[in-house]
Amino acid sequence: MVRTVLVLALEACIVVLVLRGLLSWFPIDYGTSMYKVQQALTSVTEPVLGPVRRRLPPTSLPIDLSFVLVMIVLWVAVIFVQSF
Repeated sequence: MVRTVLVLALEACIVVLVLRGLLSWFPIDYGTSMYKVQQALTSVTEPVLGPVRRRLPPTSLPIDLSFVLVMIVLWVAVIFVQSF
């Protein structure tokens, strides 16, 4: 029971991160409903991504490495929890 809830919570975090990543690819006008969704996703994910981003060295890559690192950690956590 606890394992199932934990896996669902971790998978929900992955879904929220993927949604934020997808929305970042599209221009969204200020004040629209999609802008509000994007702001909500940012406010939920930035407390996790921000500290990771600050600890990573700056790169010239056009991709947010903190996003990639957090996704990998979440996937590993899901696999780890499911193995018990």
